Amino acid sequence: MSLLDERYDPKSAISRRRREEQQKETDANSIGRQPVTWDNLLQTREELAEVKRWQDTATGKNGITITGNVFTGPAIPILPEQSFNTEVLVIAPTDAISSIPTEISTAVPWPDGTACTVDMGDQDPSIIFGGYWVEGGNLYLRWVCFGSGTPLSGQDITITAFLPN
Repeated sequence: MSLLDERYDPKSAISRRRREEQQKETDANSIGRQPVTWDNLLQTREELAEVKRWQDTATGKNGITITGNVFTGPAIPILPEQSFNTEVLVIAPTDAISSIPTEISTAVPWPDGTACTVDMGDQDPSIIFGGYWVEGGNLYLRWVCFGSGTPLSGQDITITAFLPN
């Protein structure tokens, strides 16, 4: 008996298994599907879970409702508006600034960590303002000069402090 005859011999268990596998593949391919595998099942399960989450949201579950194109959800509490008092300090330093960070300090009555804005005025372009901080009753201003060293111009430097009520 040849291999071709064995394939179509109904008494052969091997040929029956081969025919069933071929029929499953043919059926799956004819409707555009691949044979079922564990990966396919897991992917389908994940897709269905996502669809269920969207359906729950659309039907008002999960604390969210959809009215037309508007989503409504739990009310977000509105924080009370904070108000600040501002205090302005104007200084006109002429300290020499070098390539090593230089700090200028001034005594202030503000609490540690006070938020400020600093307007450095009209200074030499090679002088860079490097930041500020308020600590221990002093305001520290840090400066750096990219060059051989230049003094501050003596122009007004305006510091505005935001003090909470």
